[in-house]
Amino acid sequence: MACPFFLSQLGVHTVKVAFVSVKGDSMQPTLEDGDMILVDMSYQQVHKEGVYLLYTEDGLMTKRLKPIKGGIKVVSDNPEYPSWEILASTQEQARVVGKIVWFGRDI
Repeated sequence: MACPFFLSQLGVHTVKVAFVSVKGDSMQPTLEDGDMILVDMSYQQVHKEGVYLLYTEDGLMTKRLKPIKGGIKVVSDNPEYPSWEILASTQEQARVVGKIVWFGRDI
């Protein structure tokens, strides 16, 4: 459980949060393998661009999501990974778990 003071400093006003460890390099240079992220799980819809935690048939993944007409564009910050789309008609293929509001890494 995150500290209420810490959450308030981030502008998070919910207790529906989770710490998750990042796996892989698809979001480099923004997020690195092993980074710790704080996910605000009150965000289940994508109304504006941001970095979100998704649940897909491949498991959990962090991606930059951009609302587009008829769905969501899913973008990896690492250009070696292709973008893809979640269409409104097929949103069962991926579910937004929450919005990433903070990250930290070892120094």
